[in-house]
Amino acid sequence: MYSQQPGTAATGPQQWHNDLFDCFSPMGTCCLGCWCPCILYGKTGARLKDPTLANHNAACNGSCWAFCGTMCCGVQWILTTLRRGDLRAQYNLPGSTATDLLLSCFCGCCQIIQEEKEVERLTKPSANAGYQAPQGGMKYPQ
Repeated sequence: MYSQQPGTAATGPQQWHNDLFDCFSPMGTCCLGCWCPCILYGKTGARLKDPTLANHNAACNGSCWAFCGTMCCGVQWILTTLRRGDLRAQYNLPGSTATDLLLSCFCGCCQIIQEEKEVERLTKPSANAGYQAPQGGMKYPQ
């Protein structure tokens, strides 16, 4: 569903870096996930497409509106279950579809916050990159 960003592919089994119930930090993400989960869902979707989030209004996007619409009908768990499955597959994180479904139904806010924090960590340029040699080799002063 989401295109994989260069340099973010997991090479072996990974673990969730952020605990599911470690959702109170940072407080801004916590508040957004609890009171406006559609915006945080949209922000995570935008971050998956563009890790720099160059467009600051990227949170109010199609993902946000889709979440908002499904939330009005009480079926937002479908979107969050699918996204969590995509994240697990893309970054080789543990879990199953059944766990994703249970988390989406009973711990939705904590799940959305955890996913945002994981995606933010995993898409940082330095998250998976080791030493990068300078382009063009070393330059010595003349």
